[in-house]
Amino acid sequence: LDAVRLSTTIRFQSNSSVLDVKSRGDLARLARHVATGALDGKEVVLIGFADDASAFNANLSLSQQRANQIRAEFEGELARVGALGRINVATMGYGDLAPVACNNDSLSNASNRRVEVWVRERL
Repeated sequence: LDAVRLSTTIRFQSNSSVLDVKSRGDLARLARHVATGALDGKEVVLIGFADDASAFNANLSLSQQRANQIRAEFEGELARVGALGRINVATMGYGDLAPVACNNDSLSNASNRRVEVWVRERL
């Protein structure tokens, strides 16, 4: 993935793909940034991850669901600010690969249940 990771990271409860209030605000800010034209010609890639609490295939599916849910929410924000066609939005799910913390307690698990936002040149 030839891309740059943004600081925006969306977190989830266990076995969930529902956004919290902070995440909604983060997506709204990102949509406003897109509306300025700062990311014209780019593609935003939403990459979902899971903790290791379930089997690999279940985690892979959940991470993709999370990325897809964020895409739907983000595209709604883009439409709201008039920027829906300015960028491409792609999703990927990596399951429990690439944890950012050990999966040995609830705080670490929570860190690994996330969607990261990356930007790359439009393919």
